[in-house]
Amino acid sequence: MEQINLEVLTRPFSTDQIKQREGRGGKMLDYLETHAIITRLNEAFDGAWSFDILENRILDNEVVVHGRLTAGAISKSQFGGSEIVRRRNYDSPLSISDDLKSAASDALKKCATLFGVGLELYHKNGGADRPTEAQLKRIEELSRNFAISDEDRKTVEEAIAKMTRTEADQLIEFLEIKIR
Repeated sequence: MEQINLEVLTRPFSTDQIKQREGRGGKMLDYLETHAIITRLNEAFDGAWSFDILENRILDNEVVVHGRLTAGAISKSQFGGSEIVRRRNYDSPLSISDDLKSAASDALKKCATLFGVGLELYHKNGGADRPTEAQLKRIEELSRNFAISDEDRKTVEEAIAKMTRTEADQLIEFLEIKIR
């Protein structure tokens, strides 16, 4: 690998690749699945990258992994963690190996952000300000009422990928008025 392809690494992910889960305090968090990160790394580095586990620790309620992502002569390291999943009605862990895999995936994703992958999720208008799944579904339902060329549809999808929740509400309102 001669050069890092920042254009590929930092390209925003499509809204269908961005998933949401509930975080601490009930706050909704955006995240990317590990396979999306791996696909992006393969594209950017033509598959010439590696990920190594430098260390792992099993604590009382959490496993922690220290991983290193290397592409060419550049390495980035980061920690990842996962809560230990326990058997119902028992205190014993269900599968420490699965917990370690989850922590390793977390470390890989965090290393990838140091290369620029998925950073849009951390920006002010990324993350919690992205349109909800319900908003995206409503926009899709409403847009079926309009004849849009494939080229224009791609432009619309790119615009929606950069849209905030407020802008999604405004678009929904506009489309509902146009349909009436």
